[in-house]
Amino acid sequence: MKAMEIFKSISIGILIAVFALGLLPFLVVFSLADMYGLPENYEWLEPPSLLFMLPRKKKVKKE
Repeated sequence: MKAMEIFKSISIGILIAVFALGLLPFLVVFSLADMYGLPENYEWLEPPSLLFMLPRKKKVKKE
């Protein structure tokens, strides 16, 4: 193995580790909020439903 390949492997590993450690506080806060039931109180915290992707039929007014 060349020194450049070793350096690339180590640098990619460090980048992945920094990314994972950076996301950890957000995951902890989200799981604590979910555990205490906070997303149920606020509609905007819930995951979006996929219904917005379905086309809606226009309502036809009958006279």
